[in-house]
Amino acid sequence: MSPSLGTLARVALLLLLPLVAAAVYMDGQRYDPAVLRFDPSGVAGASALLANQVAGLAMEGSARVYTSDNLFEYVNGHAEFFLSLGFKCLTVAGYSSPDTAPGKPEYTVDVYDMAAPQNAFGALAQESAGMNPMNIGAIGYSSSRSVTFIKDKLYVKVDSFGTGDRLMELAGALAAALPDGEESLPQFAIFPVLGALKSGRFYKREDYMGLELFREVFEQEYEREGLRFYAFAFTPQAPPEDLMRQAMEAISDMGGQAVDVEFGGIRGILVHDEYEGEWALTTIKSKIVGARGFSDPAQLKTFMEELVGKAGG
Repeated sequence: MSPSLGTLARVALLLLLPLVAAAVYMDGQRYDPAVLRFDPSGVAGASALLANQVAGLAMEGSARVYTSDNLFEYVNGHAEFFLSLGFKCLTVAGYSSPDTAPGKPEYTVDVYDMAAPQNAFGALAQESAGMNPMNIGAIGYSSSRSVTFIKDKLYVKVDSFGTGDRLMELAGALAAALPDGEESLPQFAIFPVLGALKSGRFYKREDYMGLELFREVFEQEYEREGLRFYAFAFTPQAPPEDLMRQAMEAISDMGGQAVDVEFGGIRGILVHDEYEGEWALTTIKSKIVGARGFSDPAQLKTFMEELVGKAGG
């Protein structure tokens, strides 16, 4: 009795199964090398930022690359901070002396590609609180165990887990080896120099002083005769005159009191609110500039006129 068509089909299927399994296996071997570098979006060249040998120290294993898809695996609980600043990718490597036992690097190096110099500066400004200014990169800071600096769009952290005796040497070598780019932040050039704190430069990407209209804001901290206050500036997405009008409405909605004034012959807004105290803003060319942190409106107005003169010069 000859086998039925159904029986033949089942036999053929059984014969095909090993071939299908082999095909699946072979396809699985055509892996994306980026996945093995912890780089699911395939950011090209990121791991090449760090050399295998730096300042007499050797990289342990290979550099790892993280993107927005898996950054939380490395900085769990802090990933959103970097993502909100425009984070692109992170390259991480451990370095040790040649005679150090493997598995416990003496130093770790984190290189954050923040996509733009101002984003890198924003990360540095927030993470360097309490550290000492250091002449490295465009702007840098150090502590007994860490060095942080920016170079163009890169934000770099070097941490020591051993004696740390080569921390500064490693950080300096990295700063010299990383690609050159914008070494200054011209956005701060519009602020008056007198009393400006070198360690008091900040960048807020959104919701400055709780106002959605105030985005990508550069801020300079001052100390004059015991008084601490801040100047700020940003380029609005809308025409400056429109933003001034919208700001008046937003301030009123938040319960603040805003009045029209003039600073150096230019229309501005003087604000009093229970959270920020006395602050003010005005337009200079295509920018919005202002100051906050005052308790005396007369002192605020004097500084605003100085700011208008410097920014408009």
